[in-house]
This record gives sequence, C-alpha cells and structure tokens, in this order.
Amino acid sequence: MLSFEEPGWLILLAVVPILIYLRHFSKGTRNYLPEPFANWRGSFFVVSGRWYAWLQTAGAVLSYVGLTLLIVAIARPVAVTQRPVYLTHGSDIVIALDVSPSMSARDLGADNRFETAIAVIDRFLATRKNEAVGIVAFGRDAALIVPPTPDYRTVEKRLREIKVAQYGDGTAIGMGLAVACLHLRDSTAPRKSIILLTDGENNSGEISPETASDIALGLGIPIYVIGVGTRGEVPLEYVDPQSGKRYSGMYRSDFDEGALRDIAERTGGRYFSVQSADALVQVFSRLGEEQSAEVRVRTMLTTRQLYEAFLALGLVASSLGFALETIFLGALP
Repeated sequence: MLSFEEPGWLILLAVVPILIYLRHFSKGTRNYLPEPFANWRGSFFVVSGRWYAWLQTAGAVLSYVGLTLLIVAIARPVAVTQRPVYLTHGSDIVIALDVSPSMSARDLGADNRFETAIAVIDRFLATRKNEAVGIVAFGRDAALIVPPTPDYRTVEKRLREIKVAQYGDGTAIGMGLAVACLHLRDSTAPRKSIILLTDGENNSGEISPETASDIALGLGIPIYVIGVGTRGEVPLEYVDPQSGKRYSGMYRSDFDEGALRDIAERTGGRYFSVQSADALVQVFSRLGEEQSAEVRVRTMLTTRQLYEAFLALGLVASSLGFALETIFLGALP
C-alpha cells in the first residue's frame, strides 16, 4: 500500500493540469517555432514532420510526468506492508494417511481414493492459520513424511512426493497412529489431534490399533477417523514404486467399520464414513472448524522509503523531456 509522510505537498499536483492547459489549450498560448538541428549544426540531423510531431509530444509528456514524479517525491512516499504476528500457538494436527494399494481404487469420482485425499488435504491446508500440520503415511510400514509445521508449502510439496504402495501392500493402522502420537507427544499446543484417513482394516504392523488408541488417550490426543470408499467391486490400478510394475483389476472393497469407530470413540474423537469426494471435502471442512484454536494476532506494519526512486525517475523523465523539446528538436520560444 502506498502512503505519504508529508501528503500536504501533493496539492502541488494541481499545478500540472494548469500548466498543460496554459501551454497547449489556452487561446493566449504562444506557439513554439521549431528550429531544426540542420540550421544549427549542418544538415546531418533532420527530423521529418511526422517524427517531429511524435517526438515533440513525447518530450512534453515526459516533462509533465517528470514534474509529477518530483512532486510525489517531495511528499515522501513510502510502501506500507501489513503482516500478521501470531502471539499464541494454534492447534497441532497430524494426518495419518493410508497409502496401501487399495487407495488406488476409483469409486469416489474421476480420481482414485488417494488422489482425492491429496486434493482435499491441499484445500484443508489452505484454510489453516498458524497451526502446525504434519503427515504420516502408512501401508505395511509407517513413516513420518513431515513433522507438524506451519510451513504449509513444505507439507504440500512432501504430500505430492508420496506414492501409493510406497510403504508396502499391507495396512498398518496401529503403526501409523503410533508414529503420529510420537510426534505429538511433546506438543504444547492448546489443542492437538490426529486425523486418520483409511479405506481398510488393520492387517500389518507390530502395534495394534487398540494399543495405539490407548497411547493417544493417555496423551490426550483425540483421533478423528475417516473411512473412505464404497463397498463391493471397484476398479483398481496402480504402479508399484519399488518394481515399476503396473497392477490393475477389480478390488473387493470392504473394511471393519466397527473397529474404526472404536478407535475414534476410545479417544474422544469421531468416525466419519465417506463415499464421495464432496463428502470428504465436507468432513475436512468440519474438522478444520472444530480443531481451530483461538489465536491472538497483532498486525505489524513495515514501511519502505520510495523517495529516492521517485526522485530519480522524476529527474530522468524531466531530463529526457527537456532534451527532446530543446536540444534534439531545437524548439525555440
């Protein structure tokens, strides 16, 4: 935003249109008689009529622009930038994302389950303010993709690096939740939670979902579980990131909804069944509103002086205008 430290000087801008009127439109204006350079320094520099008119106009415009910029410079222009300074910490959220092969099933719309989840998480991140969001991915194994951070660009970048079946062909829900709990254990945020997004039932890992739920309960971390996908035969296609081999066919979609609901209720969270992309958007939107903690914000203003830039541009424009009108075109009063 442009502001001025001494705005009173801007009243001089009224002089510019007056000068333009008196010089170019007033009936009493004294015309300038062009004296070509040819008459001054020989015939080596002659400006044709059309070019003369164009250069004369350009010179006049530059002169007025230069005068305007110089007046603005006197008013001490500054660029004012506003940025929020957060005085308190927001929520800490870890999203435990299922990346098992079944997440490549196409039953939520044009994209498969995994692609839909990534797109919705991106939209979720765009609504966060001063909240730390982390990502845990799990298949047969589980791994921290990015720890809780308010750097959402980094979270989005790392999300796009995840591949279906990257961590094996199983579904280690318990391991995914345990890793998420580990990275929320020392959180000092006023609110912390885990969002578990999966389409299957636990069949891998050394830690059961029940044990992981007890860990979360002990740490005061509610788990919100989103069961994704429809039941029955659905088309599935993915490329194994380890071997590069492509798999496709029909997949019988089913999962233990009761076990997923138990994980949520055991920790004070809730269970959501999602069978469309729109439903997933609505769930994340609802969770985003519920998990937001009250944050105190102060607006900080920073200013950058623009006086020298306007002064330099004004002098350059004025000098060019003067040169065109008097030296190169030889306009003599």
